[in-house]
Amino acid sequence: MESLSGLGRPLRTVIAIYSVVISMAIYIIYGDIFPALFGLMVLIGFIRGIHRLFIVSSYALAVYLFGLGNPISMAAATPYPLLTPFIIRLSLDGEPRYTGFLGRSSRLTVALPTIFIPLIVFRPGLTLFYTLQYAWLIILSGYMFVRLRGFKASNIHIPGSMVLNRPTSISLEASYLGRAYYILETNWGYRETGIVAGGHTIELNYTPRNVGSAELSISIYAVDTWLLSSRYVGFYSREVSVAPATLVSIRYILRGLGEVLARAGLPRVVGLVGEGAGAEGLGARGAGALGEGIFGRFLRGLRGVGGEGLAVSRRGIEYIGVREFMMGDRPRDIHWKKSVSRGELFTKIYGGGGGGGGGSGSSYIVIGDLLASSPEELDEVTNKILLALYSQARTGLYGLDTALVLISPFNEVMYARGRLDEVLAFYIELFRRGLIKSLYNYSSFERRLGPEDVYRLFRSGREVRFLRLVSRVSQLLAKKVLNAIEASGYTGAANYTVISGRPGGILNQHIRLLLGLAGYRYLDVSEVLVGVERILAVEVGG
Repeated sequence: MESLSGLGRPLRTVIAIYSVVISMAIYIIYGDIFPALFGLMVLIGFIRGIHRLFIVSSYALAVYLFGLGNPISMAAATPYPLLTPFIIRLSLDGEPRYTGFLGRSSRLTVALPTIFIPLIVFRPGLTLFYTLQYAWLIILSGYMFVRLRGFKASNIHIPGSMVLNRPTSISLEASYLGRAYYILETNWGYRETGIVAGGHTIELNYTPRNVGSAELSISIYAVDTWLLSSRYVGFYSREVSVAPATLVSIRYILRGLGEVLARAGLPRVVGLVGEGAGAEGLGARGAGALGEGIFGRFLRGLRGVGGEGLAVSRRGIEYIGVREFMMGDRPRDIHWKKSVSRGELFTKIYGGGGGGGGGSGSSYIVIGDLLASSPEELDEVTNKILLALYSQARTGLYGLDTALVLISPFNEVMYARGRLDEVLAFYIELFRRGLIKSLYNYSSFERRLGPEDVYRLFRSGREVRFLRLVSRVSQLLAKKVLNAIEASGYTGAANYTVISGRPGGILNQHIRLLLGLAGYRYLDVSEVLVGVERILAVEVGG
């Protein structure tokens, strides 16, 4: 529309003047009043901006003049069928559409004469008029269809690797000698139209919503600016791999702390509290397709965690110094030369990068609830758990007494306690073995309690029972979390952080209340992550 906006008024003006002049001339020459009436309707449609009246009345004038059968009126009517597709085009609005060989203007030009086709019975000479109309229309549409063969799409770039919930740029180049519309449609619901004049770079974003592989496809169509014809340009597809942002963060961390984590063994205490909270718990927190016991199965096959090694790089690891030996330090970290000379044990300290971190004190507990309302939310939760641990490791305090407590969507509670490097390596191992990644396609993600849902539940006495059930299960799980912390050897006074998604909001509050009463000190996750930027794109090109 924008490319032809300047032609509308002049062309309509010419048609209106021509119609009035011809109709008056026919009236004067032959004394026929009907052409004058049609000419008056054309003039009214033009002055009042009634496009349909203008088009139909001008076409009716042409049919009537041609139907008179004399050479003068037939010659006067000839310009109308030739100009009708262009007049119709100037009255169309909205986005262009792919309609095949006949564009929108052509299709409406085909439909318009059908109103007057019955007149052929009375005026057989109109057959020639319609033949002229349709022959001209086929010539115009065919010409535009052939011209659109010159529309090309090239240099299509769809990255092969993407990160969950992160917009990824997709681009292609469109070229055409002249001006034409392009229509771009994708299998993820994105649609774009625009004009190509010479060359044009089209850019769009795709935001992955699920982890794993995905087939992305783009269909491209070309439409001439007069909407006389449209053409299918091509179909392009590529299978892409979508990784959680947590996995990308892990790759980043391993570049700096890889050797430290590879040398770390299992945390000294690893265990599991319970196999679920019963049928009520499954109903309240959602029963996924994976069944119960995912943490239990992982722990049964835990022998040799870290033994196979992690993908590491020596870049970023450096020797910092020594400190006095503490219970729990690994014998391989002992600085034997200094220990012999001083007569007491000293441990080597390694660093993997500077910067501050959240938390303070001699021990730190991270509690993570893996129930989430969407894959993106789970990714945010798991990434925060990782960065909460990493925020301490950045300072080089690998011997920091640390505990990790994870709650599965199936109400299992797993805990691990040991040195910071051991717990961080343990958490990374969960990802390496695909345990947490398997939860990204958990079937009950949509069972969440947002603010609107809570408001609705409180207004409905029948559904308040469900809310009470959620609260009851949350109390049971909060006790499990406290039992897990105590089973790992803590008795209070440690710092802790709770990380959860929206469905875990009630459980989060119960945990904080219970641990506060037991003497543990709460640290908000935003406090912990001060100075730690969210780790995003790291070598995930296409």
